[in-house]
Amino acid sequence: MEEQIKLLNLLKENDKTAIDKYRNINFFENNVAFVGTPKKHQYDKSKIILLSDPFSDKKIFYEFSIDTIELVEELGTISSQDGKNALQIRIWVKKGTVALKYEPFIIE
Repeated sequence: MEEQIKLLNLLKENDKTAIDKYRNINFFENNVAFVGTPKKHQYDKSKIILLSDPFSDKKIFYEFSIDTIELVEELGTISSQDGKNALQIRIWVKKGTVALKYEPFIIE
């Protein structure tokens, strides 16, 4: 929980969570939304990790550079069956920027 608060504060420092009153008409054409649980990057403060489903056995997650994020929306908290909680956010990332997707797979 403390990790998530630190991450949201970091995003606020970059002024990406400010309300955009006069949104650019091309906002939805120039950005792509990703939903998940934010985590602090292990060693790079300029990046964010977004877990697509924090309670799943299949850990799929994304790594984004914070400066490519145009907007952050807090969606609320989700809970697992065993009582664990996780914050859900939606981030809007600029199209054409480089990000990483980590996905486990079985070699057959």
